[in-house]
Amino acid sequence: MSETPFPVSAPPPDAASLAALLQSAAQALLRSGKPSDEEHPAPAKVERIQEEIRHYRFPPLAVRCEKELLEAEDAEEMRELLFRAFSSLETFADLLELMNPEAKVEGVVMHTLARELRRIGRLVFKIQDAYSTVELVEA
Repeated sequence: MSETPFPVSAPPPDAASLAALLQSAAQALLRSGKPSDEEHPAPAKVERIQEEIRHYRFPPLAVRCEKELLEAEDAEEMRELLFRAFSSLETFADLLELMNPEAKVEGVVMHTLARELRRIGRLVFKIQDAYSTVELVEA
């Protein structure tokens, strides 16, 4: 049986153990990188597809929203934010998988996990919102 920071018979976590759990989750987030080749192997035969050039129209509101979002999140470009959201979700799922299925999770832990999941959801929504008015322009 795998170990969990909060075994079934344990009393509610104190602030120090909760801080340690959050610290380890934060460290896992920082360490998370691109998915390994083992998790996502390359296809056996890669068909060479010709490059495609597309043109998009960015209304002034979309440009402003994108700029404000990048500044607020301290990111250089949108793909960085998408990767952060992906990494956060992967780390969140990894953390949940490490928990003992028999553990009774206290409300404070559930609340903390829910806040983190909501933070990720808000980031994804902001990305979607920034591009909601962008249109593909026929060349």
